Amino acid sequence: GGPHAERLWKNGILEAERPVFEMGIQDDLVQAFEAALELCRDQSPGFQIRLGALVLQIVASVHAHQKYADQDQESAATIARARQLMRRSVESGISVEAVAEQCGVTYTELLRSFRDYTGLTPYQYFLQMRIHRAKELLRDPGLQVKEIASRLSFDNQFYFARLFKQKAGVSPTEWRRGVRRAG
Repeated sequence: GGPHAERLWKNGILEAERPVFEMGIQDDLVQAFEAALELCRDQSPGFQIRLGALVLQIVASVHAHQKYADQDQESAATIARARQLMRRSVESGISVEAVAEQCGVTYTELLRSFRDYTGLTPYQYFLQMRIHRAKELLRDPGLQVKEIASRLSFDNQFYFARLFKQKAGVSPTEWRRGVRRAG
């Protein structure tokens, strides 16, 4: 119970209809379970928080293994192709419709299988990639925010700054300042 468990139920990570997963022996899960047992044995300061994080890691690993097992090979290949197209187009831009067309599927098919596989829509995934690339470009003090927005095919720097702040929690300028201080 509790808020974390409720969120996992709400987001479909845990399902009452599917309480058991057949996975065989997975090394990452065995290691996580062993680490959890060791934490319980030692009960060192802060072990409960660390144990909670390990439990979430175990749940995430089980979920990822199950998603992979549930995905048919054709859908997995389509998702891999879509991600590759997005990576190549991170600066030039590409629409989700164009990605679907180049993958040989409908927009709806891509949306459904992409969300099932990654937990994100293709648009959200691509936006995440573009924000990550923006962070890389913001490390270069010679590039203005306006240039980065243009380089990443955002309509204008204000739209880019608003999306960046929404996803990164700070404006591009604030992010750049933080990187300089940390570096």
